[in-house]
Amino acid sequence: MDIYSVNIINKLNVGLYDNFLSLIDDAKKTKINKFKNSDDKIRTLIADILIRSIVCNKLQIFNKEIKYEYNIYGKPRLKDNKDFHFSVSHSGNWVIAIIDNKPIGIDIEQICPINYIDIAKISFNYDEYNWLLSQKKQKRLECFYKLWTLKESYIKMMGTGLATPLDSFSILFDTEYNISIKNESSSASEVYFKTYTIDKNYKLAVCSENNDFTSKINFMNYEMLYKKLLFAGITL
Repeated sequence: MDIYSVNIINKLNVGLYDNFLSLIDDAKKTKINKFKNSDDKIRTLIADILIRSIVCNKLQIFNKEIKYEYNIYGKPRLKDNKDFHFSVSHSGNWVIAIIDNKPIGIDIEQICPINYIDIAKISFNYDEYNWLLSQKKQKRLECFYKLWTLKESYIKMMGTGLATPLDSFSILFDTEYNISIKNESSSASEVYFKTYTIDKNYKLAVCSENNDFTSKINFMNYEMLYKKLLFAGITL
């Protein structure tokens, strides 16, 4: 298991943007070009480039050799390597990717002031909602995002997205670090959770069938990412 991150707070120059854009497939280019917000364009582009650079380096293949296939919910996986699992997420100034040899899911969310109580009523089940209300009032917003990212990481690991309603399973906290799931209708293997600290204004969570979690996050910037691509021969 490895986690990689790119901070996009700095401006991406036009030349590097165009170089990155030339390395992705036409469908993703079309999607990016439809975004009106430049930050959305950059987050989506860097997420695609990040996972491509990881695949090229880990599997020693060229960018043009990467072929994706998708499950019925739209989750991508490598067509020619069923044991290479990955998940990506982005929010605010961060783009995150994780890889493993077992199903994996990752989610990052920027902590922003929202009406979290109303959202929790709709998205969380009874136990989770009561757990949230039991927290100190000044900590509830942070706890909301912690719970949200854990639930999102689970449905990403499952590969079902919101086809699995967020209130159809419970995230349980025996202690701050002992996190489990209650989901009687799930056919998935036993899963494990871990949260990471990447930035005080963000929550980051991982769900995996593998209980051997990495202890670190690999931090990168645009220039480091581009050098990684060149070293892997991704531009060939």
